[in-house]
Amino acid sequence: MFDELPGWAAYLDRELRYAFVNKAYERFFGKARHEILGKHVREVLGEEMFEERRELLERALRGEPFHVDSRLAPRGDRPREGWSRGRGVPDLDDAGAVRGIIVLSVDITELFETQRQLRRRDDELRALLEVSSEGVAIHDRGMLILVSPQFERMFGYGPGSLAGRSMADLVAPEERGRGMANEARVITAVRSDGSRFPCEVIGRDTTYDGRAVRVAAVRDVTERLRAEAELRRHRDELAQTLKEREVLLREVHHRVKNNLQIISSVINMQQRTLASAAAREALEDCQTRVHAIALIHEQLYRVTDFAHVRVADYVRKLATDVFRAAALGTEIALELELDDIALAIEQAIPCGLVITELIANALKHAFHDRRAGRVRVELRCGPERRVCLAVHDDGAGFALSASAASAASAASTGSLGMQLVASLAEQLGATLTVESDGGARVQLVFVAAA
Repeated sequence: MFDELPGWAAYLDRELRYAFVNKAYERFFGKARHEILGKHVREVLGEEMFEERRELLERALRGEPFHVDSRLAPRGDRPREGWSRGRGVPDLDDAGAVRGIIVLSVDITELFETQRQLRRRDDELRALLEVSSEGVAIHDRGMLILVSPQFERMFGYGPGSLAGRSMADLVAPEERGRGMANEARVITAVRSDGSRFPCEVIGRDTTYDGRAVRVAAVRDVTERLRAEAELRRHRDELAQTLKEREVLLREVHHRVKNNLQIISSVINMQQRTLASAAAREALEDCQTRVHAIALIHEQLYRVTDFAHVRVADYVRKLATDVFRAAALGTEIALELELDDIALAIEQAIPCGLVITELIANALKHAFHDRRAGRVRVELRCGPERRVCLAVHDDGAGFALSASAASAASAASTGSLGMQLVASLAEQLGATLTVESDGGARVQLVFVAAA
């Protein structure tokens, strides 16, 4: 039976001579059984190992069992040193006298290495906990095993005073029983003085000291939640301010539009009192320009972006209104080819006035006695936000020299409308070109503001 044991077994008589050894004992010392039996233990163990165990063997002969862990020196089948764990049990006769010692030993090298690795891992873990800025706690089914200094400070406890305490003591009653999720969540924690504070907790399963445990990382989020609440308050205040600003701007645009309509009505009333056709025509042109500006404010009144105007919609309505008013009784067609461009109001109003002037100019001067024709408005946006605005017709064209293709030349033609177009082109920072071949074509190229 002893030969089947994985460890080493021997029986020593009262003279400390071998009466029995098992096969494992033979293999360990590299000797056959007959070379060991009858010999004193000093002869088999060697002088040094015997002296290390002499006191234990003498205690066993006095009837006291012993335990001992021994270092095993390297040898052929074990290139590194190892460890064994031995136990000596006195063998008593019927009278209670010691008649021998039963010695059992097992190789615990792997166990020793595992324990050493666990101790090293625990030491490393403790070192990490010492320097961690987070509160970290290790617990076994809710009972605290190890906590970091930051965890103790966070909850107001002294060093080592939390070991063995329940995690339930550190959370508000309404939080107990909820467990600890693998995802971070905010709970209400309780300090040693009973005060409460919000903390963010996240848990993970792991092993510590050879057993399954759970690690909890805890962070006091009082300041973070206060900052988030302050940020939300500022955001709400800003949203309210922006809403009030939008209402105010919408009201401003609405009133500007109404005031421009009043101006237009006053011009219309004044127009009726004039006998001079030239004076009435001048006031009509002025009224058309006022309408172009009023239309911008009407559109801004209806949108939420007060900084930009969707020019395609604006130009379509403006051109249609101007055309409808000036082309009555004719078969002149209006063609529109418009990209959906957003322009700043500072650029949209000049563009609207340019289109108003050029359409009105074409309808007045391009066709003379012709009742049919075509006026085309183009608005294109190319690379690098370059905008091309062009109005051309198939009428008589301008009476310009071949060199009259600049803003200065257009302004010098004597037409108030063309002088205004040249001034507006300069305001836009646009390149103005005028062509008169198969009709008139006026083109402005400028860069749309961001």
